[in-house]
This record gives sequence, C-alpha cells and structure tokens, in this order.
Amino acid sequence: QNRRNGSLYPLTLETHVLGAPTAPDAKLESFAHLAAGDDGAIVVSQAGQLLRLRLPRLTVEPIATEFSATTVLVATATYQNRLYVLTPSANQVWRMDRSGSGFSAPTGWVQDDTVHLDQAVDLVVDGDVYVLSADGRITKLTSGASVPFTQETIDPPIKTATKMKLVGSALYVLDPTARRIVVWGKDGQFETQYQMPSLDALKDFTVIESEKKIYLLSGSAVYGIPLR
Repeated sequence: QNRRNGSLYPLTLETHVLGAPTAPDAKLESFAHLAAGDDGAIVVSQAGQLLRLRLPRLTVEPIATEFSATTVLVATATYQNRLYVLTPSANQVWRMDRSGSGFSAPTGWVQDDTVHLDQAVDLVVDGDVYVLSADGRITKLTSGASVPFTQETIDPPIKTATKMKLVGSALYVLDPTARRIVVWGKDGQFETQYQMPSLDALKDFTVIESEKKIYLLSGSAVYGIPLR
C-alpha cells in the first residue's frame, strides 16, 4: 500500500512484479492490520474502522459494527465464517458471525477474568485462539477461557513482537527490532528462528508452504527467504 494516498499494488509472487495500482480510496486510508479471507481481506484502518477489501478488483467497503467510536481495534482473524476482533483496551476478543453479506453484532468471546490482553498486538484462530503480546508472550484461549500454554524461552527474549501467523502446527512471530522471525509449535516448544540482519524496517510477512518460502515486507520492498 502507498500510505500517502491509499493506493494498493498487487504483487505477483511467481514473477515478483508489482501490478498497476488501484485508484486511491479515501475509505482505506492507511491500514493497521489485514487478515485474509475467502473473498478478500478484512482490514483495520489506522482510524480503527473495519473494512472489507474485495478481490479481484480491490474494492473497499465498510463493515457495519456496533463498536463505539472510542473502541480501539488492533487485529482481526477469520475462521469458519466468523470474524474475531482484538480490542486490548477492552481486554476482549469479539466474535462476529457472518450474516448475509455482512456480520452479526459483536459478542464478547473472552469469559475469563484471569486473561490479560492489555499488551496484545495480534491473534490467530484455528478453533482455539492464540493472542500475541508485545513481549512475545502467547496466550492460548479455548472456549473463551485461558488454557495452559508453556512457551519455551529463547535467548535473547523478544521485546517488540508485532505480527503472528499460524501455519500448520507452527506459530510464526515477527520480532522486527531483532530482525527475526521466531517459530514455536502449538505445544509451545521452540522450533527455529529466521534472522534477517540486513532488514531493518520489517513490517509484515507471509508464509507460503507450497513454495517453501517466507515473504517479508521491509520498508517498501518485498524479500523472500527459504522455508526450513
């Protein structure tokens, strides 16, 4: 995305070529988080608005919700026709069921007073919900309640986690300050880490298992590294 005007550029992974940009869309602004869905993506704008990005034309439309104007939306995830929205300020993950072309009213999914999400930055869902905090800690939730998740420690520890992806049975965590991606299994065991010492502006990444590659966005450039 060109954050100056909201234009989007499609990238063809096979040829590594950027396509023609879409027309700037004032509704899209600069987005803070994007979660892929079946027919496009769900976007959280910098202003905290939920938007649907439809493929292949990359059209943008707002998603009607009942969140108050002061609710800070941080991240979203989709799973089995449901949308999950992370709001650390409310210490809550909201669930919204698909209803026609939109979604139902949000309902609070977390029902456990011992769960603390005030430092949460991202989440992934596979039936269970895994929430990433800025210090790299992962909280596992089942049916709205915290369940034991013993996360193997690493050295040096993560200080500024920003993004998490679930690929198969592995949780990939982006640590841009240390210029690395750290991988844990869903059992909490450390698996490996990918270090990118030359990439000093890491923003996001995606894992493509079929290509055995990880693609990383650093600054305005996209890089590919082999998947181990």
